[in-house]
Amino acid sequence: MSAESSENGNKLHLPDLTIKGFRGFENLEIKRLGRVNLIVGKNSVGKSSLLEALQIFAGRCRYKELADIFHDRDELIDTLDEGGDEIVTHDWEALFYGRNLSSDTPIYIGPNNAGEQIRIDVVDQDQIDDAQLALILDNRLSGHDPELIRIRFQDVTRYIPISRVSHHIRTRLSRHESRLDFPSEIRYESLGADPLSNAQIARIWDKATLANDSDKAVEALNLIFDDTISAVYIVGGRERAYENEPRAMVKTVDHDQLIPLKSLGEGATRTFSIALALANSRDGFLLIDEVENGLHWSVQYDFWRMVIRTAHENNVQVFATTHSSDCEKWFVKALESIRSEEGLEEVDSAFIRLVSGDQGVYAIEYSEGLVKLAVEIGRELK
Repeated sequence: MSAESSENGNKLHLPDLTIKGFRGFENLEIKRLGRVNLIVGKNSVGKSSLLEALQIFAGRCRYKELADIFHDRDELIDTLDEGGDEIVTHDWEALFYGRNLSSDTPIYIGPNNAGEQIRIDVVDQDQIDDAQLALILDNRLSGHDPELIRIRFQDVTRYIPISRVSHHIRTRLSRHESRLDFPSEIRYESLGADPLSNAQIARIWDKATLANDSDKAVEALNLIFDDTISAVYIVGGRERAYENEPRAMVKTVDHDQLIPLKSLGEGATRTFSIALALANSRDGFLLIDEVENGLHWSVQYDFWRMVIRTAHENNVQVFATTHSSDCEKWFVKALESIRSEEGLEEVDSAFIRLVSGDQGVYAIEYSEGLVKLAVEIGRELK
């Protein structure tokens, strides 16, 4: 199918994908993406890196997205600021293929149409107009940081110092970005392989509640607990103290006392979090790393039906990684049943395997028919 929904005309933000020069991807090209995309592959092949690239694209490579990625990966370097004091700054080399931080190894992320891609490279200060430089650099940095990260997207160009990025300079960068006529971000939620913290759950619950979408999360919990969950509440304050931090509490039809969501197990927390994230990703992306974590095989069929149906209803483009053959199987079966039983023939999907070979990491794109056949005969696609 095309990237256009035949029923509601919702166009995918990414009908295809190119990633060049980013982390382990020298030149990765995926020719077709769908509404729900399952990305499989062995450990360390680059599945998480692909989701990071999508996060950068969705956020239009704003400084906050980059800083979050560095922080999550612990890609930080001890260095000195402009006053000679010790600070921690970003390991920019980690973003570039082969850790080669030079003007000869740019990064490209976006659709296969080169004009719509984000471009990240390195440039010398002396190549930049003095007026532009003054907007982003303290005079004390001139001459001390000869190279800058240059980020280009559509008609907007930005620069970030590679080193000596003190808190003062980081604040200035964020303020500078807020004044630019930036292309609109793509709304997204990103869920890692680990369970969300209480504060993270409270954040996405608040967003879903404001949009009147929190009921979807209760429905998702009942996929596991057979309609015995009647309500979910967030209790506690928003203070950092452990005793006062917000907690998700569950009300069941059999008990008056509230039960902590996390006491119901990792599967309950995972399902609840993904349902909330789906609600908060309306008209955007949902990025899920190791989607099957915490989910027993017996609930994955209903889980995938919920994900596929909600992605269609909310115009969400889902990218989920896995290395589980069970996950592949139930994804295919759920997709088939959604189409046959609910008539959602226009729900498009893509099944992509990342493989590391002599030519680097590349993508193998499988047709749904081939994936279905492999599931039926119990064979893993290579």
